[in-house]
Amino acid sequence: MKIEAADVDISKLLKMGIIVIPRFQRPYSWKTENIRDFWNDITSSDEGSYFIGSMVIYSMKQDFFGVVDGQQRLTTITILLCAIRDHLKNLGEQELAQGIHNYIETRDRDNVKSFILKTETSFPYLQDRIQSFEDAELDTQPREEEIRLQQAYDNLNKYVDKYLQQSTSGLLDQEEKKAAKISALKGLREIIFNLKVIKIELDDEDDAYIIFETLNTRGQDLTLSDLIKNSIGSLVEKNGDIDVLKILWQNIVENISNCGDAVKIDNFFVHSWVSRFSAVTKQKAFKAFKSKLRDSIIAAGETSGRSIALSHLKAFDKDSERYFRIYRPDTLFKKYQYILVDSLRAMRIFNVEQQIPYVMSLLRSFDEGKIAYKTLRKAMRSVENFHFQFNAITSQRSSGSIASMYGRAARNLYEAESSDAAGVVIESVKNELRERIPSKEEFALHFRKIQYNKIMRSNSLVKYILLKISDIENILFDVNVDRLTIEHVHAQSNLSETWPDNIINSLGNLILLSEERNKILSNKSFSQKKQIFNNWGNAVPSFIVEKSDWTPEYVISRVNTMADMAYNRVWKI
Repeated sequence: MKIEAADVDISKLLKMGIIVIPRFQRPYSWKTENIRDFWNDITSSDEGSYFIGSMVIYSMKQDFFGVVDGQQRLTTITILLCAIRDHLKNLGEQELAQGIHNYIETRDRDNVKSFILKTETSFPYLQDRIQSFEDAELDTQPREEEIRLQQAYDNLNKYVDKYLQQSTSGLLDQEEKKAAKISALKGLREIIFNLKVIKIELDDEDDAYIIFETLNTRGQDLTLSDLIKNSIGSLVEKNGDIDVLKILWQNIVENISNCGDAVKIDNFFVHSWVSRFSAVTKQKAFKAFKSKLRDSIIAAGETSGRSIALSHLKAFDKDSERYFRIYRPDTLFKKYQYILVDSLRAMRIFNVEQQIPYVMSLLRSFDEGKIAYKTLRKAMRSVENFHFQFNAITSQRSSGSIASMYGRAARNLYEAESSDAAGVVIESVKNELRERIPSKEEFALHFRKIQYNKIMRSNSLVKYILLKISDIENILFDVNVDRLTIEHVHAQSNLSETWPDNIINSLGNLILLSEERNKILSNKSFSQKKQIFNNWGNAVPSFIVEKSDWTPEYVISRVNTMADMAYNRVWKI
């Protein structure tokens, strides 16, 4: 491996040729605080040139270089140059603006225009909206990376504005202010061009992949997903116009992004791996992946590298779609699968994740025809019922053994070669879950403590419990369950010594009604409500309708009945 290092300034780096952000690199990810720190560092230095670290590049072809390390800084510098250029344009200084643009866009030997910094992942947004000298021509909607790019441009633009305001303070006329702004922009341009880097140049792309994996061992630059993409990318080369890595990786990223802001892509890769191959932590997942990839290629022969890497990529792609279904169950399931959707929704309410590798394996087995929908539905219901008792009600925490059990079952399910073998795995999970559920006494004790919280408008768990018990009691609602609201039989506003807050907000004093019916009842007394209840038939539990009066004792009795029903019928495994 040949490595050459030299200290250069940014102006020379931007004139050495076309600098390409390779497809194995992560998207632009700098946040507001990163931009702020970068700006403060380069504008507050008293030195003639400020050192901003190393940049590792490799030769691709004549005058083309790929970036291994330094992508975020280089992209930010390019965006800042665009902001300075645009300020000069707005001041009518076309020649000065063009002078800066020559470090943003150049011409090759055939006199064809080309942006000096080229990237595929943000195409065409970066090129059309930020790098271009002319106004944007495309109505491009920004994706996640483009939003970061636009935020970077907006923030840097504001910093340049503030920088110019400071340079024009005092009693200056319009011409003097303009001259001061131009001088300040030229000074800022020179600060950027004089920034110093250590340019580390490698011979070829193969060396770049090795450096990419080992360079940033100190921590935060390379994530698990970066390393996995890099390893697969080193084996799955672009085939003509079809870039399989780019297409499938984009699918994966979009699926995980659509799961919600709290869901991290590295967690997905860990869960996917645990569900198929081995129990790993996030810190050890890449080592396990790399070892599996290497051993498979050795066993099958060196020429099999591309196909094996591609098989892993496709498996991750399919699992990412399952992950999306787990976190967003309202989207891709069919209407007849509503029970499964309800179970997945419940997992989000309980806020548990230990079960995800097992659930992913269950969905995979169903997708591949290994298990029937009835089997999947029952398996999911057992997981739902366990976590309702274990987490949602008694708030117990797993020592890690539950996660280990789920991971082991997920892998056994993945390896099962028949529906019978899969059935054995699923039944074993049910048995293990039954052994771990809390006692009836412990469950009832905690169940009775569940309260409606008027500060938390959603009260998702309370509504979930009422819905499940309403189903057992054959309650018929007049609207879709998503439109149901929580009604207090004894009105919330009627607090007293007899009716304290903990009784009023107890599960025994709560029912579900449509918003329209809830408004009709308002703060009426129980005797007034009962007359209305009689006209609503099975929309109200018979336990309530049959009472001549509604007392705190009845509420307590109702909670005890609900607890017994919950443990022995509704959430029984």
